Amino acid sequence: MNSFEQFLINFANEKLQHFFNHHIFTLEQAEYEREKVDWTAIEFKDNQGCLDLIEKRKPVGILAVLDEECRFPKATDETFIGKLHSNFEKGNEYYKKPRLARQQFIVNHYAGEVEYDITNWRDKNKDELPEHLQDLIRSSANKFMAILYTPEKEEGGKDNAKATLGTQFKVHGAVLLVSLDWGLLTFFCMRACVRACVRACVRVGPIDGLDDEDCDDRAVLYSMRQAQHAKGARQV
Repeated sequence: MNSFEQFLINFANEKLQHFFNHHIFTLEQAEYEREKVDWTAIEFKDNQGCLDLIEKRKPVGILAVLDEECRFPKATDETFIGKLHSNFEKGNEYYKKPRLARQQFIVNHYAGEVEYDITNWRDKNKDELPEHLQDLIRSSANKFMAILYTPEKEEGGKDNAKATLGTQFKVHGAVLLVSLDWGLLTFFCMRACVRACVRACVRVGPIDGLDDEDCDDRAVLYSMRQAQHAKGARQV
């Protein structure tokens, strides 16, 4: 049965699928419209609803409910699954409650339905050592080891709450997507330069040393080399 680790992996896959759909379908087709390209619209499945079910904070998603349960000392697996069912069973097409299973729920992912078992999700999400081991480390004669597990204090004197594993995973995923965005921005800028180069070549016509019939191919290559775009064009 799929547990918390697989849930986070599938969450990452959903984010990457959404990123792919947005850049390859949504943005590309919007560019075709701006350039008045003759094309047939491509229909695709939008998985934003599934992402909202998993990560949204208002209204709450699955990870937000899990974080909330991790803050309550008396919370159990039963209270957690009960809150999931009460929040999402009715009115959310991406969530299902199995008929017989008591500690399971189903998410309708982009790739299909996946069933999860919530046993020990709260402990895994806290991502911490048992309290007695933390006390042992804090009492270590090695100052470095002791500091590692000493809670930081806020200005008001309260302990800073450690981010849960689910929250850390969301943050790291967001950082990854920003990196991918920058990579694609570089790619599209290079592609725009190549397009401009080709268009300029067509307008200018033959270049000294090149015959008319050679202009289309060789003139484009010549212009690209002059603008130092040949290496980038090979990547495009």
